[in-house]
Amino acid sequence: MRKVFPALLRGFLLLFCSSLSMAQTPVLTQGYDSSRDGLDATETTLTPTNVNSTNFGKLLSLPVDGKVYAQPLYVPNVRSLGNPPHAT
Repeated sequence: MRKVFPALLRGFLLLFCSSLSMAQTPVLTQGYDSSRDGLDATETTLTPTNVNSTNFGKLLSLPVDGKVYAQPLYVPNVRSLGNPPHAT
């Protein structure tokens, strides 16, 4: 399980981060900013109208050993080694 979990976590983060590719607000630290309150004051896509139990919710869950504290970070216009630039 120790070798499988990092691969699953990388896969989940890849899927989650790929959905953020259109995001414009950088998420440079856990909780969006140094106050760690989790508020993205510039959010315009998610509204009470489209975030409801009918069309918004948990997509998947994975079993893990122990607790996991994680949040994907997003830094626009930065390439990491081995990742080709996105086609535009």
